[in-house]
Amino acid sequence: MPIINFPTRTRLRATFLLSVLTTCVSVSLANQQSAIAQDRQALIERFRQARANGTLGRAGNGMRRLEGGGFSGRQGLQRSQQAPIDPRVWERVDRKIDLPYGTGEREKLDVYIPKSKNQKLPILISLHGGGWRMGDKNHQSGKGPAYAQNGVILVNANYGLAPQVVHPEQVLDVAKAIKYTIDHAAEWGGDPQNIYLMGHSAGAHLVDLVATNHRFLKEVGVDPTAIKGVVSLDTASLDLLRRKSEDTMEGKHIGKLIEQAFGKEPEKLKDASPTLSIKPGGTYPPFLMYCGEKRKSCLEQHQIFARQLKGVGGKLEVKAVPLSHRDINLASSDTNNAIFKECLAFIKNGKL
Repeated sequence: MPIINFPTRTRLRATFLLSVLTTCVSVSLANQQSAIAQDRQALIERFRQARANGTLGRAGNGMRRLEGGGFSGRQGLQRSQQAPIDPRVWERVDRKIDLPYGTGEREKLDVYIPKSKNQKLPILISLHGGGWRMGDKNHQSGKGPAYAQNGVILVNANYGLAPQVVHPEQVLDVAKAIKYTIDHAAEWGGDPQNIYLMGHSAGAHLVDLVATNHRFLKEVGVDPTAIKGVVSLDTASLDLLRRKSEDTMEGKHIGKLIEQAFGKEPEKLKDASPTLSIKPGGTYPPFLMYCGEKRKSCLEQHQIFARQLKGVGGKLEVKAVPLSHRDINLASSDTNNAIFKECLAFIKNGKL
C-alpha cells in the first residue's frame, strides 16, 4: 500500500481540531462534576429545610397506638393538604386578628370564636412549628375555622424566634399568650379554667414544656391547673440533652437548632426539656401525643416521656401513626380525619 503524506497544513489543522475536542470534553466533564456537586449540596440543603419546616416524608394510611391500649379504625388518615377555607365559614365563626399579648413584634395572636350563644366554651391555644427559628401563625389558619365550627374557641399564637429570642424567652411568650387568653376568655364566651394547648414540632415542644415546667406560667401569674390538657404533634425534642447528642444526620441538624435557641449549657437544656421537668409530687394535665411511627428518635423520646409521666401518676396517650411530620399537623385540622376527631373529643370532655 502506498504511503500517503498529508500536507503539513493539514496535519497541523487535524492536531488543532483534536486539541480543541479534547479541551471541550474535559470542560464538559468538569462542568458535569460541578453540577453533580451542586445538585448534591442543593439536595442536602433541601433535606435540612424539610426537616426544619416539617415537609419531609410521606406515608400511607392507618394508625396504631403506642401507649394506652389499642386504636380501632384506619379510616380518615389519608395524605392531607391544607384545604382552602370556605368563605361561608365566616357566617358561623368570628375572628379577631393580630391581638397583641405583649410588646414584642411577634407577640400577637388570632382568635376564632363560634357565633353561638353558648358561654364558657373550651379554649384551644395553638402554636406553629419551624425549628424554633421560623414559622408563623398564618401557616396554621385552617385550625381556627375547623375547631370554632365545632364549639371550641381557637387561639392561634406567634412567639419570638431564634436567634433573636433565646430560652427562656420563647416559652415565656407562650406563657404570656396563655395569660392573655385567660384574661380575655370571658369576653369571647370562653372558660378561663378550661384551657387546652396544641403545638406542632417546635410548637409541640413548647406546649409540652410550659405544661411540665410550671415556673414559666407562675412567672406570669397563671395557675398551672388552668391547663386542662395538651395535644402534642410530632416533636422528637422532649429531652434536649438526649436529642442534641444523637449521632444521626437529623440529630446533628436539630442539635444546631437547639444550640441556636437554647444554648449549649447542660442546665439550660435540662430546664428546657419537658421530660426532665417532670418531678414527683407535681400535678400535670393529660397529654394526647402523636408521632410518626418511622421516626426512631421521636418514638424513643415519647416512650421515655410516657414512663416518666406515668411514674408520677400522670395520664397520657402516645399514638404512633404512619404519617409524615407535615401530614400529622394537617390531619389535626382536617374535620374528616380521625386525628382531628380524637383531638376534638379530648378538648370537649378532657378524657383520653
